Amino acid sequence: MKEKFINRNKNIFNLFVNEKMSYEDIEAIYNIKKSSIKIIIRNYIKNTSDSNEIINYNQRMVLIKTDLSEQDLKYIYESFVKCNWDIPINNDKVKKYNIDFITLYMYAKLYEKFFVNLTDEIYGKDSPQISSVEKFSIAKNMVMYYIDVKKNSNDINRETFCTDNNILPSQLSECIHLIKEKELSLYNQYLGAEQYGIKQNTENEKHQIYLLIDQLNNGKEDDGIIREYDSIDFEFDFNNNINHLSKITAELFKQKQISRSNLYLIKSFINKIGFIKISSYYYQPKYFNFNEQEIQDALNSYKEINCERDKNGYPIKGTGTIIAYEENKQVIDFINDNNLTLNCINFQSGINRIALGIKLNNKQKKLK
Repeated sequence: MKEKFINRNKNIFNLFVNEKMSYEDIEAIYNIKKSSIKIIIRNYIKNTSDSNEIINYNQRMVLIKTDLSEQDLKYIYESFVKCNWDIPINNDKVKKYNIDFITLYMYAKLYEKFFVNLTDEIYGKDSPQISSVEKFSIAKNMVMYYIDVKKNSNDINRETFCTDNNILPSQLSECIHLIKEKELSLYNQYLGAEQYGIKQNTENEKHQIYLLIDQLNNGKEDDGIIREYDSIDFEFDFNNNINHLSKITAELFKQKQISRSNLYLIKSFINKIGFIKISSYYYQPKYFNFNEQEIQDALNSYKEINCERDKNGYPIKGTGTIIAYEENKQVIDFINDNNLTLNCINFQSGINRIALGIKLNNKQKKLK
């Protein structure tokens, strides 16, 4: 009877470790609770003297803990090796895992220990930990990297930096705090980069508003044609951040850096593209994304525009530009390709561009 249980336990271990079956699948085969299966496997590995079984068990547990394939773990590990373990991974292929940087670091260390070094120490007893020296090295290189990125891009702040590099904001804060305690000179460089960024962002915003005023007054050149600055331009240039724009323009007006007429010009345009003023600096959108039915209605809409007119001022049918399914789809695809809001205002802006003979087959360009 004892031998029967030993064989059963070995079979359960092999199904879990070598066949990579889930606890649920093994539970269905042997009619044993999941908690009992875990105890059987744990006891088996404690009593085995076969180092290969221990290695295989360790690797299986690492894959379960990380919820990644061996191939994915290997890629993460090699990415860290290439950058000498001490700089953030700014790599689109690694970003796909949607895992923060410190956790990726731990996963790479797990792969190194249990897949590269093939340790036969039982997993969990001596899992790799980040030493105080490694923590300081990570913090130092993280802050140095942040300073470098900050100086080379006016659009970067702590939030966007963390998003771009798979770092939790709390982890970046911890790195900055550690540098403040251990290396004051680097911390002062960090403070300098932050102040530089604030100044540069303010100048950049002022420059964008001056360009906005110029294009609202004089139009925008597009595909060799001068057209009105529209809602698509505005969302692409300012990400529809109306409230922030409103505060900046009000400040510029108080400082006499823009005229009252230009302040009203911007406010009028904001109303025109469908934003309702709620309070001094707060606006909310009047129009929202199309639902599925509205998308179909927009696609199937048919109209004739820019018709010639008779002596009474009425449009003459057959003399204008036909806007039908093909043109409507071109507008919708253009809006989606540029990750813009697909609503009636932006849709009409796209239609207006087509009516002028402007092609919508390229990515939109920002204000410069």
